[in-house]
Amino acid sequence: MNSVSKLNVANVFTFARLPLCFLGIWIFGRSPLWGVLVIVLAAMTDFFDGVVARRFNCVTEFGRRLDPTVDKLFMLVVLIFALVKTGVGAGAVILLAIVAIELLIAVTSLVTWRRSGRTPVVVKLGKYGMFGRMIAVTAVLLSTAVSGTSLEAAMCTALVTGSIGVGLGLIAWTDYAVQAKLGPPDPTLL
Repeated sequence: MNSVSKLNVANVFTFARLPLCFLGIWIFGRSPLWGVLVIVLAAMTDFFDGVVARRFNCVTEFGRRLDPTVDKLFMLVVLIFALVKTGVGAGAVILLAIVAIELLIAVTSLVTWRRSGRTPVVVKLGKYGMFGRMIAVTAVLLSTAVSGTSLEAAMCTALVTGSIGVGLGLIAWTDYAVQAKLGPPDPTLL
């Protein structure tokens, strides 16, 4: 792993998530489909920052700490917006379950960092869970702009991907909890 701590291309992808998130929310108020598209593009930067960092060997400790921090900030902003937009109902229940797992993972990561001075090793199931949760949030947001069969499809998508995302998040969290106690990550989840 490269220990260079300067800003690199992967970190730029990471930083890009936050302004894209706010842009997506602003556009969503004017055109829900375009707003969701911008939020999806912002979520894709999470994939690209990791690919770029590994492919070009520019993984840094700064980037390892920055990525999950920006992930959680991104999710928090989008979740707050989605909860305000959806109000009470099935969408809110899905969003609250996602909030719970995001907070659980964030607190566990913070405990790991405080106890060991290192960032928890992110497991693939955690990334897959985050992807599922982002699809669920996006589907809930879309449900506010559609009706009839489209509304039912959006809510079904949110329920299925949200459940999978929260489930995978819980599995990944167990590994993060082991790391918080200074144990090694489970190599089968990496």
